[in-house]
Amino acid sequence: MNVPIYKNLHSSKELKIDKVNSEVYRLNSSFTNPEFKQYDFWSFQGGSYRSRPDWIVPVVDNFSQENYQGMNAREYGGGTPVTDLWNRTMGMAVAHIEPIFKPVNLPVEVQSDKQVRIGVIFEQEDNILSPEEEYQTIMTMVLVHDGDCYNGLSVYSSLMQKQGLTFEKFSDGSYEPIWCGWGYGEDFTLNDMYGTLPKVKELGFKWAVLDYGWENNNGDWLPIKSKLPNGEKDMKAFVEKVKEMGMKPKLWCVPFDADTASNLAKEHPDWFVLNKDGEKVRISFWNTFFLCPAVPEVQEYQVELARRYIEDWGFDGLKIDGMCLNLAPPCYNPAHKHKSPYESCEKTAEVMRKVFEKAKLGDKKALAIFKEYGTHLGEAIKTIMFAVDPEAIILGGSVCQSYPLFQKTMWEQVQTFPYQNSIDRLVIERSDEPHIAILGAAALYYDSLPGQQP
Repeated sequence: MNVPIYKNLHSSKELKIDKVNSEVYRLNSSFTNPEFKQYDFWSFQGGSYRSRPDWIVPVVDNFSQENYQGMNAREYGGGTPVTDLWNRTMGMAVAHIEPIFKPVNLPVEVQSDKQVRIGVIFEQEDNILSPEEEYQTIMTMVLVHDGDCYNGLSVYSSLMQKQGLTFEKFSDGSYEPIWCGWGYGEDFTLNDMYGTLPKVKELGFKWAVLDYGWENNNGDWLPIKSKLPNGEKDMKAFVEKVKEMGMKPKLWCVPFDADTASNLAKEHPDWFVLNKDGEKVRISFWNTFFLCPAVPEVQEYQVELARRYIEDWGFDGLKIDGMCLNLAPPCYNPAHKHKSPYESCEKTAEVMRKVFEKAKLGDKKALAIFKEYGTHLGEAIKTIMFAVDPEAIILGGSVCQSYPLFQKTMWEQVQTFPYQNSIDRLVIERSDEPHIAILGAAALYYDSLPGQQP
């Protein structure tokens, strides 16, 4: 890992930073085997484009791709900020490993001498370094490895997880077969769906998706009267029908967009992303416009929609359209008072995490499991209190990401401990440290060493 710090040594002049080149290398495959051409590499390139190119491609003569991690088209952007090149002998990966979005390029370019240039390029907007001021570049990674890109991506993943970006265990339902009503297109009817469900069940599908076309508009996200004339009543009836047949209902939706004809757009015109020219940013497929994920009210609205779908209407899952899921455009809306136009990009993943947590809270089966876990954990804590009467207990591990789901039942059980003074002084905290178990084991070993106080 590498985090250089630079300083403007001039005592009176400002310095404008336009671009920061990090981890820039020129690779020559023929150095490992004279029979190879200089550019004979396979590559992993994590840019997201409208043309949807493969991420694993051979490098050919005159190849060039920027792999910009921002918006490469109005509806396409983001990706995985890793570039990895390899041949039969060795491989090399570069990446940015900041825990939030950064607008970097990770170019792969066959240059005029046929060697391949790679790097992490961070372009700046109006970044002025005052006299004597320091500038810290973004965290980057360079890795030399054997094998293919799996090894580079595995190390990248481990570095991100050490910064707290860990994965929860996927539910069993994530692997079950899904039938999607999109086969009927936008112009489906409820009779189409109901008529197909028996065959869907017969074929062994576990999920049935109500797809694009159920909504009155993007923005308000209410049932359209032409297909669900009784509104939410018809929506709930569909959900119940799917469940009666032993399947789970899932609803299609899109985050961060709104039609200008929606009530949301009329009531909250200041929620939209604006480009440098002060214009809304269009999403061409639906002819709608991006909402800014950095606006707190937009965040709350996205979470409220998830609550409506799961808790009010009874859906067991969401099919979130990929069109707006990866990233939002940079936002120049003066009403938002962004420190950087890229705040809209940085907040996209954070909002989707909140949506996920809200959707999970609506999963009654999962909630019951967490409540039971909290009860058992509370019993274990009481055993510890009997043994050592602690003043503080620190909980660690990935399960702590779901702490709000079991906190209540855990404390309810702790409150049954017979000595109130011990309860009153006890503090239970959770740690985000990814290696808390190792640290705890090391502390126990340290305490056991001769001369240490117990």
